[in-house]
Amino acid sequence: MFNLTVAIPIQARKYLSIFLLIVGGFLVSPTLGWGESGKNELAKEFFAKGLGYYWAQDVSQHYEEAFVWLSKAAEYDHPRAQAILADMLSNGLGTGTHLQKSLAYALASAQQGDVFGQFLMGMAFYKGLGVPADQGKGIQVFAQILDDLETEAESGDGHAQAGLAWIYYNLSSANRDFQKAHNWYEKSAVQGYSVAQSMLGLMFGRGDGVRQNAKAEIVWYRRAAEQGSPIGQFNLALALGDQGDFEGEYTWARRAADLRYAEAEYLMGQMFENGDGRPVDLQESFTWYQKAAEQGYALAQLKLGEFYQYGNGREENFQEAKKWYEAAAENGEGEAMANLGHFYEHGVGIEKDYAQARMWYERGAALANSYSQSRLGYLHMQGHGVEKDFDKAHEWLRRAARGGDEWAYYGIGLIYEEKQEYSKAIGWYLLSAINGYDFGFKRAVYLLVVYPVISFQT
Repeated sequence: MFNLTVAIPIQARKYLSIFLLIVGGFLVSPTLGWGESGKNELAKEFFAKGLGYYWAQDVSQHYEEAFVWLSKAAEYDHPRAQAILADMLSNGLGTGTHLQKSLAYALASAQQGDVFGQFLMGMAFYKGLGVPADQGKGIQVFAQILDDLETEAESGDGHAQAGLAWIYYNLSSANRDFQKAHNWYEKSAVQGYSVAQSMLGLMFGRGDGVRQNAKAEIVWYRRAAEQGSPIGQFNLALALGDQGDFEGEYTWARRAADLRYAEAEYLMGQMFENGDGRPVDLQESFTWYQKAAEQGYALAQLKLGEFYQYGNGREENFQEAKKWYEAAAENGEGEAMANLGHFYEHGVGIEKDYAQARMWYERGAALANSYSQSRLGYLHMQGHGVEKDFDKAHEWLRRAARGGDEWAYYGIGLIYEEKQEYSKAIGWYLLSAINGYDFGFKRAVYLLVVYPVISFQT
C-alpha cells in the first residue's frame, strides 16, 4: 500500500475546498490548468472572437455567433468560456434554455477555479437549477467566493459585477444591500450584460435601492430585449401590459416565447385565454400552455390540467387532467395538489380514495393552500379516511378561513351548529355568504328564525 501526500499551494486550497463543496464531498482532483500551450492559444483566439460578439466589441452584438465561438473555446476547456456558456444556457441567450447543459459547463468551469463558474454553481444550488435546491449549500459557495468575486468586479468584469450585485440583492443576511446591488448591476449593464440590464429594470420598477421610475424600468428592459435576451423581452412585455400597451406586450412576449422562454409561453397562453389585446382563442391558449408545460413550467402544467378537466379548448379528459396535475404537483404547485385531493375525495374520473385525498390535501396545506386546508377540515369533521375529530376539523378550517376560503367559513358554522352554539354558527354562515357561498345565507336565515342573536365570536 502506498501513502501519497500531495502539497497543495495556499492559493489553490480555497478553490479545492469550493470544488469539494460543489461536488458534495467526493474527492475528485480539480484541473487547475486548462490544456496544452498550443491548445491554450487556440482557445484564447476562439474565446476572444466569442467575447467580441457577446460584448459587441468591434462587431454587432450577436448572441448566436458568440455561442458558436465560445463553444469552440470550451471544447479546449477554457474556464471562462465554459462559465459564460453556462450562463447563456441558463438564461436562453443565443440558444434555448438547457439547465442540465448549463450545469455541466458551470461545474467544469468551477473545477478550474473560475469565480464566475463557481458563482453559477452557487446559484444552481440556491435556486435548484438542474440540481435539488439547497440554499444552505449555495450560501456556503457565495461566502467562499465573495472576496474573489469582488476583486474581479472591481477590475471591470461584467459577469462578476452582476454576480456580486445578485448576492447583495437577494440574500437575506447582513450582506443584503439594495444600493450596492444597484451600483454593481449598473456597472455591468452599461457594459452590455443583458441579465444585469433586466435586473436594473426590475429594481426601478419596484423601487429597490432607487426611486421607483416606470420610464427607467422600460428603458433598461428594452435595452436587454433588443439584444435578444428572452428575460428582457418577457419583462418588457409585462411592463408594457401593465401600462395598457397590449400590442407591445404581445409583440415582446411572442419574441421571448419564440426563443422557448417558458414564462413567456405561459404569458402567451394567458393572453389568448383572457383576451388581453387579442381575441379569446382557447385552442391557441392551450397550444402555448402546452409548450411551457412540456418545459416543466408548473403553472402551465396546472393550466393544462384545468383545460382538460373543464373541457376548455379540448374535450373533457379527467385522466389527462390528472396527469398534468401530478406533473405540476411534483414541481411544487399547491393548487395542483388541492385539485388531486379533490379528484380522489369526490371520485372525479377515478375511484374515491380518502387516504389519497388526505395525502394530497396535506401536501397542499403544507404550502398554505387554503382549499386543501379547508378540505382537511371537512375530512376530519365527516370522518372520511380519518377518525372524526371536530377539534382538528376546527383547527384546519380556521387556517383556511384566514386565507379567505368561503367553504371554511361555512364549515366552522357547521361545527358550531353541531355544538348547538347557534349564534356563532349564524355569524360564520353569514361570513361564508359574504365571501361568495350562497347556501351560507340560506342556512343563516333558517337558524335566525329560531336563534336571532348574531355573534362573530370564535
